[in-house]
Amino acid sequence: MKKNIIKNKTILFVVNSDWFFLSHRLPIALKALEEGYQVYLATEISTKRKEIEKYGINLIRIDFHKSSTSLFHNLSLFIKLLKIFNSIKPDLIHLVTIKPILIGGIAAKFLKKSTKLVISISGLGFIFIDKGLKALIRKKIIILFYKLVFMHRNFKVIFQNNTDLKDICTFTNLSKEKTILIQGSGVNLKKYKFSKIKEAKPIILFPARLLSSKGIYEFIESAKILKNLGRFVIVGKHDLEARKCIKLNELDFLKDQGIIEYWGESFDMPKIYKLSSIVVLPSYREGMPKSLLEAAACGRPIVTTNVAGCRDAIIDGVTGILVPAQDIYSLTKGIKKLIKDPELIKSMGIEGRKLAEKKFDINEVVNAHLQMYEELLST
Repeated sequence: MKKNIIKNKTILFVVNSDWFFLSHRLPIALKALEEGYQVYLATEISTKRKEIEKYGINLIRIDFHKSSTSLFHNLSLFIKLLKIFNSIKPDLIHLVTIKPILIGGIAAKFLKKSTKLVISISGLGFIFIDKGLKALIRKKIIILFYKLVFMHRNFKVIFQNNTDLKDICTFTNLSKEKTILIQGSGVNLKKYKFSKIKEAKPIILFPARLLSSKGIYEFIESAKILKNLGRFVIVGKHDLEARKCIKLNELDFLKDQGIIEYWGESFDMPKIYKLSSIVVLPSYREGMPKSLLEAAACGRPIVTTNVAGCRDAIIDGVTGILVPAQDIYSLTKGIKKLIKDPELIKSMGIEGRKLAEKKFDINEVVNAHLQMYEELLST
């Protein structure tokens, strides 16, 4: 990095929650600090304040209430973000997740100083999944907001997969010159180590938030069919703010029936992957699911859906198996194929680790971000 470019430069990350920042953006922020940037973070704080502040990151609390569609709340959020921007006067603002992007992106247009903007679209999520008239209207409104954000003077948009990149460029007329493809948040290959799979009753792992859009109900239906062949384990955050989160009493009933095991939210995922035999994510759409990158790094074969993001995280037939989304029969067939073939489990796991080393190294992802910051700030 050119020290004269970054001297006294300030980066402000705007992210909807502290835990998401820690799991997906912390290594980038730490590298920026190491290179000499001042780093601020505006986010909704749960229990992670001390952990974030110990790194030397300046933390600003702002409540996004990500599921709220209240006009009053979103207008209030806009004013708060504008005040934060004017107070800090950052040289570069990095917006992550949809509400910070749409509201923060428009607020940035009102700054007197020509602040550089980085926009991380980590997945289009419910916008492109929901059906019906309300969903269509919501999609039109969100696309309009994206267009307004993309009118900023000096910005870059990061995409995690080509499908999202093409879709947004088509719907908003975004120039491809303003885009960059960085496949996911990367994985720490030293932390997520390859390990041999234990020759015991296989553990089939669902590592994701407990949402219908992550395919949790399809996973449960497969578990009902295959429960005698393995242990079906769910590990993930019960996110009450998210759309269509499974109810805990449903999980309790399924646990009592011996269909699934719920191990709660884990803060030691390398240990969880080491215990598992197969990783399953039947999601409806993703940016680039971090859980699949981590699973590959740990040498675990994957069964996932042939949708944006998920299909970009594996090599079908080599590191895992692709199945159609919302197709319980195909999902069950794919899981059963692996359970019945321990040698295939081993070989796919080995190839998964090779893929992670080649494409998903966290150091490459971090360096790509810092290079982009430097290029934007030098213009």
